[in-house]
Amino acid sequence: MLLNDGYADPVDLTKSTGYKALWLLLMGLAFVVAFIWSFRIWRTYRELNGVSPGRSALTFVIFASLSPVAIALHFSMAASLSGASPPLFPRSWLGSGSDAGQPLE
Repeated sequence: MLLNDGYADPVDLTKSTGYKALWLLLMGLAFVVAFIWSFRIWRTYRELNGVSPGRSALTFVIFASLSPVAIALHFSMAASLSGASPPLFPRSWLGSGSDAGQPLE
């Protein structure tokens, strides 16, 4: 659907199959490039600091297990700060002030 002046409607565009396919392709490519880049940096850092491959592997396991926790906390904080969704914590934590639980203006 086109709006005035021949521009595409952004909402309809994001719902289209082609847009979703292009988005997945670009995100997949970005993930692969970031993954390869991370391993190259990791190897260089390990070589510069003289760290053994075993110790480096242990560090990677710790990093890989803690990263999802950090990402989940990040998204949780972002969602609670945006106001797009209700807070993920009990209302009783907000306090007893007159404006407790009210959105910031």
